[in-house]
Formats: sequence, structure tokens, C-alpha cells
Amino acid sequence: MTASINGTNEDLLQMRLSLEPLLKRRDVIGWTAAINHRMLSEKTVDYERIRNELVAKYGKQEVGEDGNATGNYVIDADSPEFKQFIDSISEVASINQCVSVRTLRMGDVCGAMSGEEMLSCWWMLEEDDEGPSERVEA
Repeated sequence: MTASINGTNEDLLQMRLSLEPLLKRRDVIGWTAAINHRMLSEKTVDYERIRNELVAKYGKQEVGEDGNATGNYVIDADSPEFKQFIDSISEVASINQCVSVRTLRMGDVCGAMSGEEMLSCWWMLEEDDEGPSERVEA
């Protein structure tokens, strides 16, 4: 099953990041997560590049426990440059895009995914009339 999702660049990036814990799975859930991760990556590659450039411009180099730079840049929400970062990124972050994603039926994943996993990728789950295949009673 497939669905079209409209979202901002930032929404699509967060959706892609939410799939990363599922990529190690060796079942239809992992396969669906991998396909959706690739589709979302293609849509967000330019946004992520711009975002990383702006974090490097307005942020500071991350320092590891050994006191050496890690090569990564971070920006703290409390830093004076954070507002400039937000002003610079907001126009690109709010651009809407449409992406076609694979979906899974809720009844097919109930019992195979934890509630936490389901919440993290709720956007790729379709509700169905059947619900879970096994009835759970309190």
C-alpha cells in the first residue's frame, strides 16, 4: 500500500529520522522503513545540506570527552546566534513537498512493533477494520 504525504522540509526530515531505529529489522517493517527512508532522503537531501551549513555557520564545533573537536557542529538554543540560525533556516524549512511512501496496516504490525515504535512512525501506518489479530484483555 502507498500513500502521498505532504509536509514541510523539516517535517519530512523528522519523519526520516524516526525510521532509523527500524532499519535493523529483517522483516516487512524493516523493508518498509528502508524504502520510506530512501524516499524521504531524496526529498530532504538539499534541505539537510543547507541546515548543516547553517549549523556550522552559526554554531560551534562539538568537543569530545578527550577535549578534541569531533568534526561536528552544534548550536545551542540559548546561544545568541540561535535566532539568526532560525531566521536563516525558517524559509527553507517551511517549504512543502509531497512524497509517496509505503504504508503498513495497523493489524499487521500490532504485536510485531512496540507502542513506542508505532508512535515514532505513525504516519506510515494505516488503520484497518480488523485491528489486531489477537484480542488483548485487561
